[in-house]
Amino acid sequence: MKNYLVRICLLLTACTLLLTACGTEGTKLPDLSTLGKVVAIAREEGSGTRAEFDTMLSTNQAAADAVAASTIDVLQQVGQEKNAIGYLAHSTLPQELAAVKVLKVNGIEPDINNISSGKYALRRSYYLAYNGELNPLQEDFLQYIFCAGQKLVAKKSIAVGAPTTFLSSRVSGKLVIKGSSSATSLVNELAQEYMQLNPRAQVSVVVTDSSSGLTSAIRRECDFAISSRELKRYEKELLTSKAFARDAIVLIVNKHNPINNLSTKQIKALYETCNEWKSMNLGREENKKLSLWLYFLWRE
Repeated sequence: MKNYLVRICLLLTACTLLLTACGTEGTKLPDLSTLGKVVAIAREEGSGTRAEFDTMLSTNQAAADAVAASTIDVLQQVGQEKNAIGYLAHSTLPQELAAVKVLKVNGIEPDINNISSGKYALRRSYYLAYNGELNPLQEDFLQYIFCAGQKLVAKKSIAVGAPTTFLSSRVSGKLVIKGSSSATSLVNELAQEYMQLNPRAQVSVVVTDSSSGLTSAIRRECDFAISSRELKRYEKELLTSKAFARDAIVLIVNKHNPINNLSTKQIKALYETCNEWKSMNLGREENKKLSLWLYFLWRE
């Protein structure tokens, strides 16, 4: 009876290890025993970056430990916490990263060439959305975005088309643009350049998030919404949207984290089921050995 109870305890321990193992095939990881509890940082509800992250990885970020309200917030939280992991738009990365580092995904560096070619997995587009027919000023601004504006887009992100000559109609009026914090910096620069070409226009760009911006456009509270995610079905029925730039989502960890590369499966595990960094080291081979040991133990 005593031996039977011991076997049951060992089996329960083995099952616990199997259930808590986070390692997956495809990416070999360094020793993570010096790290502690995973601190997975998600973006706020309404964020287009969060929505696209969930869609790309088929996750719901159930195990997220903290929420960041902006790109700067993500950088600060990951930079201050050794065990943190977060994500942000590639185009918003500072030129110098002192406290964090950018990870490869599936062994692919998130650089412009790999994003443009489609080799990097976590790619997405930026959209401008509007409600109803365009007035002359809105039409002039949109024409600028897809003509001369693509040259500026290419400097900050990835253009959707080649830049062409733009001659403004110089119509007067005001435009209000609201939406994604990931793309408002780019749109603000586009707005500044447009106002140089059309001094009679006043364009203001307001930072909210993708969902709030789209809601404002539906309610006609702004001229254009900026979305860093694809529009939902009901939004597509109510708004017209056009992709004006392409970008990617990058993963960052603290500079003291030894990881340099994660597979998409491992990223998903970190945001859903994985509590300890060291459990990422228990991969497929270890799971097989543990499963075999469990099988023979039960047969004895």
